[in-house]
Amino acid sequence: ETARIVLLAPETGAATAIEVWNDFGRVIIDEPGYGTEIADAGSPPSPPRRMRLQGVGNMLRSMNQAQRLQMPRPLPRPQ
Repeated sequence: ETARIVLLAPETGAATAIEVWNDFGRVIIDEPGYGTEIADAGSPPSPPRRMRLQGVGNMLRSMNQAQRLQMPRPLPRPQ
């Protein structure tokens, strides 16, 4: 399964960067909206490229959904 890593703009507006690496390669992403993909466990990260906004939006929705699923549900109130 492909891994996608995207640098989002920090809320503070400060400059930021991320380093993505594995045994097969390394890239530095230093522009918000840019990212890399790793095709599988035996592949290097792709060169940084601008990610489509739709793809970033889909990733954020997936992360939010996963976070909601992991949150503990409130216990029922005793009656």
